[in-house]
Amino acid sequence: MEGTSVLSFILFHPMSSPSNSPPTKKHKIYKITSCHSPLCYVGCTARSLEKRHYEHVKECEAHQAGRRKNVCMSSLVVFKGDSHIELLEEVDEGDDHRVREKEWVLQTPNTANTKIPTYTCRDWQLLTPNGQRYLRNQSRKVTCEHCGCTVMHKNILRHYQTKKCMAVQAKNNTTHAVSHKKNTGGLAAVEPAQEGVCQSCVQE
Repeated sequence: MEGTSVLSFILFHPMSSPSNSPPTKKHKIYKITSCHSPLCYVGCTARSLEKRHYEHVKECEAHQAGRRKNVCMSSLVVFKGDSHIELLEEVDEGDDHRVREKEWVLQTPNTANTKIPTYTCRDWQLLTPNGQRYLRNQSRKVTCEHCGCTVMHKNILRHYQTKKCMAVQAKNNTTHAVSHKKNTGGLAAVEPAQEGVCQSCVQE
């Protein structure tokens, strides 16, 4: 009976095993501002905001003292020593925190950031005025000067290598060579010799 009661207790009161899953790490998207600079800096870190801000300040001081050649663009904000850091958003480690950081950089005005995480050439084309102008220029239609076909500007170099265009180019080059030969009589034009002047010296 005692064995049965113990077995029943184990079956109906299982021991709770401690969870082996580590706690979820948080990534903090932050902004650094200063009253002495019109710019701000947006970044992301898994450390505390105070520690990351301290690292930005120390990097700037090392650059000003000549001990560091490469420097973060946050130096444009923290160089006066009165900068302030604030939390914009906290993202779980499982989420794509780099994408959220990019979105914050793009939507925040007057950022000093020059390197944008996960920022692709396509993003530049779609999100910036220069990129949109580039897309419009590449999408406009042009006429091939060889065969007269109408193609998009971005495909003109590829069109030059097509069989149709290359055949027209070869035909035009042959026609130009034949007409040039007829005009010159098949011989290169030679200037008449001047009396008393060496022709080799004249050519030189």
